[in-house]
Amino acid sequence: MCLDQLQNHETNNLLSTEWPLEVTELIANQKQLSDDEEDDNLIDDLEETRDQMVKEAIDNMKGFFTVIGITEELVETAKILGTVFPWMHLEGNDVDGTSSTCPLAHANASPKNNRCGEGGNTHWELPKQPDQETYDLIVKYNSLDMELYEAAVSYFELQKRALGVLGLGLAIDVATETTETVVETVEDDGGDDSDSDSDAESVSDSDSDSDAESDSDSDSDGEE
Repeated sequence: MCLDQLQNHETNNLLSTEWPLEVTELIANQKQLSDDEEDDNLIDDLEETRDQMVKEAIDNMKGFFTVIGITEELVETAKILGTVFPWMHLEGNDVDGTSSTCPLAHANASPKNNRCGEGGNTHWELPKQPDQETYDLIVKYNSLDMELYEAAVSYFELQKRALGVLGLGLAIDVATETTETVVETVEDDGGDDSDSDSDAESVSDSDSDSDAESDSDSDSDGEE
């Protein structure tokens, strides 16, 4: 993937409002003003516009789509899809009226011509992992999408909890939290039992005293 393809395209695709400038123009103007350092007010305006764009993209992501998936958690994404849309379950589900399976292809091959080479229409063989300079450029020119991705990951975790689709690490965390809560509850109940015992002793003593007084009154009546 070359630089021209890394211009916050995910954020741009999720915008629903007409903005005074494109996302790519926003980044370019920010860089130019940052280099000039002449107009602080304009820089602040661009920052505010940037933040509003990201917010709109995140809100639309949550509001327009039933399921948000994460490529790094493809198995969990497929489970969520199968839970929300039973006919898309990987193994089929007779209960929901579908026994057909939906195979999940694990194919993410690079194009034979990525058009990143000379002239913009030839192939440029890229390394499997970018070097640090390339990585820094990706972050710099794709910063809005980075924020959008972080929001998507957080929302994805909420989906997993809500639908009971937990990865191994998250399941362990939830089990640990549950165990700690149970232990704390038992300890609290233990303290309450102690108080209850004290209350019981007080009631018992009170009853004994009352019984003793009644017996004393009865004896007095007998003597008269």
